[in-house]
Amino acid sequence: QGSSVLLIDANFRNPILHRLCNIDQDDGLADAIRGKAAADSVIRTTAVDNLRVIASGVPPQNPAALLHEDHCGLLLRQVRAQSQWVLIDTPPVNVHNDAEPLAARVDGAVLVIKAGKTRWEVAVSTVNQLRKYNMRMLGVLLTRHRRYIPEWLYKRL
Repeated sequence: QGSSVLLIDANFRNPILHRLCNIDQDDGLADAIRGKAAADSVIRTTAVDNLRVIASGVPPQNPAALLHEDHCGLLLRQVRAQSQWVLIDTPPVNVHNDAEPLAARVDGAVLVIKAGKTRWEVAVSTVNQLRKYNMRMLGVLLTRHRRYIPEWLYKRL
């Protein structure tokens, strides 16, 4: 069967999950936090089994303030009860402080690093920033890494 996964696009500054999952961006997370939409109504199904998505919705003028609202915590508790895994996409931590209000409301963070693009100093600074928020580091995801695996080794995998 597989685990039930819910992706939440809290990256109001550069929302992308709605495009990746081919869903409508309207009536999303921002609208649910503001009370303009119910939690159940903003959850969208996708073409992938057991994967649902909450788009960002109408971008707020102050994303960090919106994520600080009490209704955000209530909403996260509601959707958490409906899925085995809830993953929240936020803007880069070292650029914006949008992840800070989520720190007390999540189990931890997975740092996403782009191979050949993210400098070591930036990654270390980001980890230190997450520690300031008392955010537990769950792991690191390295994207865009291209490494040739020789055929003789590939056959042994």
